[in-house]
Amino acid sequence: MAQLIWFRSDLRIADHLPLTLARQSGEPVYGVFVVTPAQWQQHNVGLPKRDFWARSLIALRAKLASKGIQLAVLSADTFAQVPSVLMAFAKDIGCSRILWHREYGWDERQRDSAVCEASRRAGIATEVCEDRCLVMPESVLTGGGTPYKVFSAFKRNWLAQLADQWRTPAPAIRKSGEVVEQLPSQWQSEIAGFYRDGEDPKQVQALATLWPVGEAEASRRLQHFLSEHVRAYGEARDFPARPGTSQLSPYLSIGSISARQCAAGWLAAAEGDWHDPQLQVWLNELAWRDFYHYVMWHFPKVSRNQPFVDKTRAVAWRHAPDDFDAWCRGDTGIPLVDAAMRQLLATGWMHNRLRMVAAMFLTKNLLIDWRKGEAFFMERLVDADFAANNGGWQWSASTGTDAAPYFRVFNPVSQSQRFDPEGAFIRQWVPELAHLTNKQIHMPTADQRGDYSAPLVDLKFSRQRAIEAFASLS
Repeated sequence: MAQLIWFRSDLRIADHLPLTLARQSGEPVYGVFVVTPAQWQQHNVGLPKRDFWARSLIALRAKLASKGIQLAVLSADTFAQVPSVLMAFAKDIGCSRILWHREYGWDERQRDSAVCEASRRAGIATEVCEDRCLVMPESVLTGGGTPYKVFSAFKRNWLAQLADQWRTPAPAIRKSGEVVEQLPSQWQSEIAGFYRDGEDPKQVQALATLWPVGEAEASRRLQHFLSEHVRAYGEARDFPARPGTSQLSPYLSIGSISARQCAAGWLAAAEGDWHDPQLQVWLNELAWRDFYHYVMWHFPKVSRNQPFVDKTRAVAWRHAPDDFDAWCRGDTGIPLVDAAMRQLLATGWMHNRLRMVAAMFLTKNLLIDWRKGEAFFMERLVDADFAANNGGWQWSASTGTDAAPYFRVFNPVSQSQRFDPEGAFIRQWVPELAHLTNKQIHMPTADQRGDYSAPLVDLKFSRQRAIEAFASLS
């Protein structure tokens, strides 16, 4: 008999409970990853995320092999086909138990339920472990036993439970002294199915340079951030031209590092003080990450293309494809918005404050449906994570839980003046404006723009238009 680890968004060997439990069984252990290209296309998973996933999987396969575990990469076009593909493989290796980490999206929940049922019929045990959240979503509830809808109240309960129930991350598994079981010949294959015809190989190479993969790289980034930047994070995090953020989000997204490993590093930096005021800001980021997964678990409608606030279904979004395309290209005529979008297109990543600025400009100033922006970000982000992306977009669009009030509209010029005062970030990504002074660059006049586009909208008029559109829902 054998144990089977079903890898999904947890591509590591450290702090991996299913691996630890499988090794403790004394039976041979195999790993499996199921590629689902059509499903990913339905979920708007773009090249940056798929490429990062593929390269991380190659690194994981090598890491597992060094520990005496073979990893099979199977193909099932959609989630609906996953149970039959997994059962066929499990039968061929004589599997007695399948172990995996729980995921919270609606489609993922249906897939996992189907795998549990197929395993039951096949006489194979299943074990589902926690990983995505530091505190289980079911355990963080109000006094009335209902889910929180406000982050601040959630955070208090979440932090109390995290501190009370804290366990350190499990170490990486060691190499087994037993003979390594080889994959049956019919299941030996290269890693494929991550790339689509026509995708630019130069972009793939650029992504590989920008985003090295693997647990060691994730750990290096965490340690560098904790030693060099975490104490200044509260002030530096909002300035896109400064190296003030961890840039760990891609590694958390595919699980090259766990949230618990990040929290353990934070706790060491805080010298065991869960309430360290200087370091609390970065712990808040981990709390927000848990909160958006928590919302997705308790309110599955957000996984089904619906706003959290029901009445915002009636917002009269504009049909403005030319404006949307200009926003996607980074050609809105608003320097900070364009710089942010061009950073995304070139690197697969965007600074978090700029995600809010770009999202508010699309949903408020252009009054374009947040779902269009949400899908575009999923296609372009190397750290694409549905819960965080959906939560961020619904916050910016004032359709989500604990979202920005509808009358709060970031002014991108004020944001630029405040957080890029010398125009360094704009000059990097909008070189057409590099010759302008620090004062001019945030919103050039017509005669200062040269070949740079005129603004798509008047910021004052468009802000008022958005406020009126939302106010009419009351």
